[in-house]
Amino acid sequence: MHIPLQLVSGSTTQGNFLTRLPSVINLSGHAICKLRSLVIPMTVANISSAKANNSLVYTYGGTDFTITIPDGLYTATQLRDAIYASQYSNNHYSTDLSNNVTSYSFSFDVNQATAKAWIKINTVNSTTISAITFTGSTLWKVMGYASSTAISDTNYHIAENMMALSQNTSHFRLEVDIVNASYGSNGSSTTLYSNILTSPHAYNRYPISGEGEVIGYINRTSVAEIRCRIIDDTGAEMIFLSNSTNLEEIVMCNLDIIDE
Repeated sequence: MHIPLQLVSGSTTQGNFLTRLPSVINLSGHAICKLRSLVIPMTVANISSAKANNSLVYTYGGTDFTITIPDGLYTATQLRDAIYASQYSNNHYSTDLSNNVTSYSFSFDVNQATAKAWIKINTVNSTTISAITFTGSTLWKVMGYASSTAISDTNYHIAENMMALSQNTSHFRLEVDIVNASYGSNGSSTTLYSNILTSPHAYNRYPISGEGEVIGYINRTSVAEIRCRIIDDTGAEMIFLSNSTNLEEIVMCNLDIIDE
């Protein structure tokens, strides 16, 4: 007996969703569960409030201003643009109209040859910021700096390490909970765990490694519900970033239950 199942998260991108089957499926107690395919909308954020790596503080004219980077999947260029956008909104920039070049209260960029970031404090509108700090944030690690030491002079501060922006691969596990009755009816369950799955793409993930592999053996003689959880290495449920609307925002898991 071969039972194909499609589990869809609905309109949420959270990696935990439950499917109640229209009717109970009877099994021999020796069935296997295979992963046919798994589609997730994007990857997890590499900069986010949850990771506490999304902010820095700079002191301009004696006042502290916090730059908070919105949760997202960033390249080095996108991170630079987000930092500049925040300074622009604070009006901490000047534009040379003769060549249309904009200078910000501090510059941030990445050397493409070395993949190392650098920061330089500038004088803008006759004001030089007195410090850049990373209190409460590990954005300095993302930028490649060896420590969170404050920057307080106008020298070029080049990071010791390459930027730590993981962009193209996400690692996760699929947890499948096979329940022989409704959760509300005191059902018991068998929990199966996939091997580590990886996806090499940032958007609309095809292919996911591990597709077609056996997730585990089902020692139940009936199935009424199936809960899928996508978890990270710590066992925490993952929340994915959506890229667009409609179908691109859902998590879709296709399973095969095979009972000889």
